[in-house]
Amino acid sequence: MSPMLREILGIYKEFEQKLDYANHACFSAFHASMAMLNLLGKVFSMEHIDMASVNFEEIHPYLLYIESHLNSSISVEDLQAVGHVCRRKLFMLFSQHLGMSPQRFITKRKIDLALKML
Repeated sequence: MSPMLREILGIYKEFEQKLDYANHACFSAFHASMAMLNLLGKVFSMEHIDMASVNFEEIHPYLLYIESHLNSSISVEDLQAVGHVCRRKLFMLFSQHLGMSPQRFITKRKIDLALKML
């Protein structure tokens, strides 16, 4: 079993324990949400971005837009408008430079921000 799969299974078991605990009356919906956010953060933190391989000239406008709009809804169409590129080119850029789709990167950044705010 790969180390990453072992880590994901560990996270899943931890979440199952939290859900078992959630069945007790003293465990609020807020605590369940925080536990889920924490676990999502652990999953997303396993995705490491090698910043040395990122061509910031190509991807920089998108990263700036995402960072400045993290508190609002960001669509693929919004990002396409930033760089005046088609959907396919946008996905290729994110995959090539960040190793993930635009939506996944946005979700990762929003979870990172939410965890910092806790």
